Amino acid sequence: MKEQLRAKKTENTFVAHPLLPFQSIKTAVLCLFFLACTLYANTVLNDYALDDGLVIGENKYVLSGLKGIPNLLQYDSFQAFYEANGSSKSELQGGRWRPLSLITFAIEVQLFGKSPSISHAINVLLYALLVCQLFYFLSLYFFKEQWWIAFLAAALFCLHPIHTESVANIKSRDELLSLLFIVLFFNQYYQYLQHETKKNLSKALVWLGLALLSKENGVTLIAIAPLTFYFAFPYTLAQSIRKSVPAFGLLFLYLAVRFAVVGGNSPEFVNEVLNNPYAFATTSQRWASIITLPLYYFKLLFFPYPLSYDYSYNQLPYQSLTSPLLYISLGCCMLLLGYALAHTKSKKITSYAILFFFLSYSIVSNIVIDLGATMGERLIFQASLGFCLLLAIAINWLINQNKIPINVFKFSLLTLGIIAAAATIHRNTIWKNNDLLFTNDVMHCPNSAKTNNAASTAYVSMFDRESNKEIKKTYIDKALFHLEQSEKIHPNFADIHMNRGAVLWRVGKYTDSEAAWNRGRELNPNHNKLREYDTILCQYYMGEGIKKGQAKNYDAAIADLQKATEYGKNNAEAWYNLGGVAFMKGDAATAKNAFELCLRIDPQHPKARQGLASVEGNSIKAK
Repeated sequence: MKEQLRAKKTENTFVAHPLLPFQSIKTAVLCLFFLACTLYANTVLNDYALDDGLVIGENKYVLSGLKGIPNLLQYDSFQAFYEANGSSKSELQGGRWRPLSLITFAIEVQLFGKSPSISHAINVLLYALLVCQLFYFLSLYFFKEQWWIAFLAAALFCLHPIHTESVANIKSRDELLSLLFIVLFFNQYYQYLQHETKKNLSKALVWLGLALLSKENGVTLIAIAPLTFYFAFPYTLAQSIRKSVPAFGLLFLYLAVRFAVVGGNSPEFVNEVLNNPYAFATTSQRWASIITLPLYYFKLLFFPYPLSYDYSYNQLPYQSLTSPLLYISLGCCMLLLGYALAHTKSKKITSYAILFFFLSYSIVSNIVIDLGATMGERLIFQASLGFCLLLAIAINWLINQNKIPINVFKFSLLTLGIIAAAATIHRNTIWKNNDLLFTNDVMHCPNSAKTNNAASTAYVSMFDRESNKEIKKTYIDKALFHLEQSEKIHPNFADIHMNRGAVLWRVGKYTDSEAAWNRGRELNPNHNKLREYDTILCQYYMGEGIKKGQAKNYDAAIADLQKATEYGKNNAEAWYNLGGVAFMKGDAATAKNAFELCLRIDPQHPKARQGLASVEGNSIKAK
């Protein structure tokens, strides 16, 4: 077999290999591009899901199209969300400044309106371009004479189901753009290192700048760039660092601009565990949990099932200093890093793959900065390249052992690829919309307060669209079940109580619904749903008060209408009706005050003015 594996130059200088059926670079790239597009083609049929509303549907700056771009550049990337929810600033440490993906959404809105199909199609094309550029990157830097390893690593990256969130979730375009531009930076910087022309350097720095504007992951290049040059070229470490100086300059400029836009943003301690995953943990539990986290990622990289959009509290329980998982994870990390460092001097590519993984992972590890999330499949997107590279090298090593026939390898890799492709395509269908995503993933992460609460909202949405009474009851029962599960996990999660109120309202339990909404109000007085629910309660109590007033049950009517004015302080009709019932009862003081407040809200209200005149006229007669 070793004879088979010897390089045979073709007319276009491409190296043939018995594992793969083609012999040209163009064919290899086209295969990778076609593979990526085929895997994710079905996402074009998907709607918006999860945080897509955050960055598109409910983002006033994005919805402004080109006019909104200046605001996207000068504010925190979640500014529109904070303003919509009555918040003045982010509760996330360090803030978020990722304007580029939002700008692409604004351009899409300007050109096509709100179109999930267009957004999904662009994500698919970006992913396909990324996979092709990864092949070029690995071929240029590490595998000029062993192109099949570069191809295999790129294909494994393309096929890995863990990447479905980064492609199928439109919001995760920041991940796609970030890694794509990082790879383009390396590919262009290679030309600069070869020819040292200002043109090549300028192009490379443009790509790096775009990577940094996409997501903060580009900051890891402060270590990854010199590491890559060290392993790929006959440079010493000191020479590699010097070669990276232009990139360092741009990185520091970016950090300065970023600080000017969002500042340091170190918020006070956040009690909400869904924004601060270690809010309920002791110091030892926090660090034990953080050190254990790589083990969960290793599991998903080797066996990506089940997958979930969320792994928040309390799906991954806090670990203690006596937890076996802590020491298994620590042992795995130390062995990998120990191996990588031991073989750094000899510049083994396996060492580079391991170090690339851990350096990329560092920014999402919750060690450097609190992310506001425990873990996420999208968070491991960049680091997974190191895993795929390591796996490709391991497969090549096994082939070179000459102990297993090449046809066996072909069949095994084909089977693995088909399984991975099927898993990816199926997972894409789960990202169809929120209802499908939320009701599916709660089964995979049943111990998360967030997934249970989200599932309840999905069942409420399904209830509203269903006409069959029996099915509607099933949806309501499931919604209440998941709310109960969520409350057991996180009793002080305001969203649970808000959603319970919405469920109970739909089945006519108005008093219980009101109590649930007010419990949510206690936990979060600024909850974004309160305005909507207060309007509902105002209308309800105004209707009840009017009915009781017409039945001449004035005391009960006044009590209901006073509640209506509590929930609708600026509702002129509520104050007018309160004044009318009070007048009929003979309570002139209450009637006068109510009519005056009605006119203060709506000075042109004709009936309130007449009512006030009647009250004042009766007062004069009484005198």
